[in-house]
Amino acid sequence: MRSLTPWHQRLAGAAALLATALVVGCSASGSTARTAAAPELPSTFTYGPFTAVYEIASHSHTEQDFGGQVQTVDFSLTYYITATAVQTGGAAQLTITLDSAPKMSDLPPAAGISKEEIQRAAGTTYRGILAPDGEILAFQGSTAGGQFAEQLNTAMERFFPRIPIAGLAPGQTWSDSASTTTQSGGLDLGVETTTSFEARDWLTRNGTQALEVAAVADYTVSGGGSQSGMDIGIDGSGVRRSLLYLAQDGRYLGGATADTSNLVATVAAMGAMIPVTQIRHDTVRVVR
Repeated sequence: MRSLTPWHQRLAGAAALLATALVVGCSASGSTARTAAAPELPSTFTYGPFTAVYEIASHSHTEQDFGGQVQTVDFSLTYYITATAVQTGGAAQLTITLDSAPKMSDLPPAAGISKEEIQRAAGTTYRGILAPDGEILAFQGSTAGGQFAEQLNTAMERFFPRIPIAGLAPGQTWSDSASTTTQSGGLDLGVETTTSFEARDWLTRNGTQALEVAAVADYTVSGGGSQSGMDIGIDGSGVRRSLLYLAQDGRYLGGATADTSNLVATVAAMGAMIPVTQIRHDTVRVVR
């Protein structure tokens, strides 16, 4: 295979940027056994006060096709957060702290983010009010924790699956729409997402009674910016499929997500349109 030209090398950074910038929805793993609903199970689920430590693991494979020359970027990241919701009056005050990011694969320099920067983000705190339907009101994200901490603003604000305001019961279906933005390495990306949910049934997950929820999200990505002196536009769409778990005591237990997107990076100065395909697998699980 021929070596990439300098402008191809700069464009290759877009794949690495997408690998870190599109942190827009995670879910989790763990053993699951289906059992008959116990009599003491609640009729509906709503979010309640809790403290939980989550492990979030993301693995992505990105391919860019430069006129027959395929550049690939494989990226993996594992980080831990502690989420605490404390009931105060009629509101649940929420604090999410980035504890550590101990596992991360290397990224090309063009990605504009390093292992050291991600590790320095430890201790960053996100705050808000957790509503019974999973919405985080009055969200306060990071503005001083570095690029990675700021990228997590979107992920943390949408961390908890949205449910109907009156609570969630087995067999219920609903939908949710969201418009989010993320910025990385000079690229500003907007993501429009519509998610369809279906609550299945109560089951036992890691020894805890939990309501299983299936979700399918269709989303579009658009935006762009300047990278290494070149204007780059990004457009495309994707589908994300998830299985999520909500515990009877009001906690989100995590789940597993598979995500496939097909994007096009346009470089007007070069008259180039670069197809970009990304496959992501994310897990979220409660570790304590």
